Parts: sequence; structure tokens; C-alpha cells
Amino acid sequence: METGLKVIYYPQGIKWDEDNNIAYVVVGIAAKNNEHLDILRQLTRAVIAENTIERIQSVKKPEELLTILQGN
Repeated sequence: METGLKVIYYPQGIKWDEDNNIAYVVVGIAAKNNEHLDILRQLTRAVIAENTIERIQSVKKPEELLTILQGN
């Protein structure tokens, strides 16, 4: 088994929970051992960047989203 990710992008956002939080990106991780921890650390760094929400909302191509999620 190899570690894998599934990234789903919702350009308009979707209602995520009963608190009316909006999700634009949903990430599923299938990892062996503890590899998911490194992935989560990288995603956390990317998400807490100051302008991440605005950048995600302006994505036009998958490559742009990948760049954001990689912390660039």
C-alpha cells in the first residue's frame, strides 16, 4: 500500500457543518504507518498562511491549488 491523497475543490464552497462553516477544499489521506503526520504538518503550514483563503478562492487551475497546498 502506498500513501495517497484525494483533494476535492469546491470553488463556490460548501456548507461543512451545522455551524455554517464553509469548506473550499476537502483532503482525504490514506497513509501507511505515520506518513499522514508529515502531510498534515505541511497542510497546516499552508492553511495558516495569511492570505490562503483568498488564494484558494481565486484558483483557476488544479496546479494553482497544488502550489498553495504545498505551502508555496
